[in-house]
Parts: sequence; structure tokens; C-alpha cells
Amino acid sequence: MEFKKIQARQLPQAGEGATPESRFWQKLKAPTLLRQFGAVTCIDFCPNAPYDFAVTSSTRITVYGSSSLTVKKTLSRGFKDVTYSGAFRSDGKLIVTGNEDSKVRVFDLASRTLLRQFRGHTSAVHVARFAADNVHVLSGGDDTTVRCWDLATQQQVLLLEGHT
Repeated sequence: MEFKKIQARQLPQAGEGATPESRFWQKLKAPTLLRQFGAVTCIDFCPNAPYDFAVTSSTRITVYGSSSLTVKKTLSRGFKDVTYSGAFRSDGKLIVTGNEDSKVRVFDLASRTLLRQFRGHTSAVHVARFAADNVHVLSGGDDTTVRCWDLATQQQVLLLEGHT
């Protein structure tokens, strides 16, 4: 049996004839891992530039720079138990958290100080967010209630029961 010799097709060298899309994909790097001390319960992005993000895990909230992925701030004072749902206010200056100890806490991000502590839930608070008006905090917990708090007076202004 006789074999025919096949001509190998000459392909362009890497970089020759690259499309804009291929150049885009070549610029990307391998993903970066950010180690945490416990299970991550929430990731929230600041709505304002430079768009940092807060990672809530165990008894701390770590704020990372969005471009450098380095730690900018760590909030761990005031947490004796697991914290949940660290969320930015729309101006990026405050962070609210729900906690295993049934309290809702508000922190000033610049100074890392505890500004407010809301008491009223009877079990763990898994969700806490600022309302769109920035002067109220909404929280929901294992006690099957949703509560609305006034940031200035620290008073509960609304209670919704029976949410499972």
C-alpha cells in the first residue's frame, strides 16, 4: 500500500493576526483566592467608587479594595458570635450587620466604630440592609419577624410577624 505525503498547513505565529477579542482574553490573569476564617455568609459591593467589597465571615467583616484585592479595613470589635449580611449604605460610609446574638449593628466604616445597636429580635438575625432612604434599617431573623428601625432614634418603627 502506498501512502501520499500530506502538506502540513502553516498556522500563524502567536500574536500574528490576533483579534481584539483574543487580546482581551490574553490580558486576564488567574483568579485570586482570598482566605477567610470561617464560612462566608455575605458579600456586598459598595455602590460608590472605588467599589470596594465587604466579605462577612465568622466574627468579622473584611473590606477589600476592588482593584488591588487587598484588605482595606477589618471590622471585628463588637462581635462575640457569628455575624451575617454585612451591607453598605448607599453612600458607602456605614455598614449594617445582623448577628447570631440577635442584635443588629451599624458601624462607621472610616473609624470602624460601633454607632448603633438595635435590640428586639429574639434569635439570630440573618439579613440586615439599609432602606433606600438611608435613615432606616431593615432586618429579618430566625424569630420569623421583619423589623424596620429608625437610625437616628434607634427605635423600632415597624414589626412584621410570621415570615418563615
